[in-house]
Amino acid sequence: TGNIVTINDGTLNTGYVIGGYSDNGNATGNIVTINKTTNGFQGVTGGHGTSEVTNNIITINGGTIGIIRGGSKGTNTSSNEINIYGGTIKPSVGSPNAIICGGQSDYYGSATNNKVNIYRSADLSQASIYGGYYVNIDIVTGNTLNIGGQVGSTTYRLTGLTAQNIGNFQNLNFYLPSSIAANGSVLTLTANNATTLGSATASANISA
Repeated sequence: TGNIVTINDGTLNTGYVIGGYSDNGNATGNIVTINKTTNGFQGVTGGHGTSEVTNNIITINGGTIGIIRGGSKGTNTSSNEINIYGGTIKPSVGSPNAIICGGQSDYYGSATNNKVNIYRSADLSQASIYGGYYVNIDIVTGNTLNIGGQVGSTTYRLTGLTAQNIGNFQNLNFYLPSSIAANGSVLTLTANNATTLGSATASANISA
């Protein structure tokens, strides 16, 4: 709990960078920042625990990563945050599927109120993006995907992203530049399986 991990470079093809880990307890308030990788990481997890896995933050500025999980395996995996400013998310030696998920709960738990923020262009074309992940009680409520957004006094606005699929979000927010063309593409999904958004609410913020 409360750990800070910063990676400026390295290789970890089979293994995870984890901000905080507990086999029998909480993992909360950990911060992981990845600035660069040489040959890629299998995965990055903000916090992994068996009970409260909350308020963990991952920031990706660059590098190649297979799986990103804000929090994992808690009975309550909530209020975790992933911030993406760059990099490539694609399958690795140890992770045949590239996944970004705000929170992954255990079988009997929930993954709610997690955020995935994509602030700058990144290569997500081989990745699927989820608010919550696993088959369990609730993996949708309060989960938010922001394409662009406000960070301090800076507003990031994006178009032209590509991903495999998205799912398990209640809120979808798009921050768009005024230059976006009619019928312009913001997020293109290329997976063969269907995209299910259920009762998700979508909003668009376009600069003046």
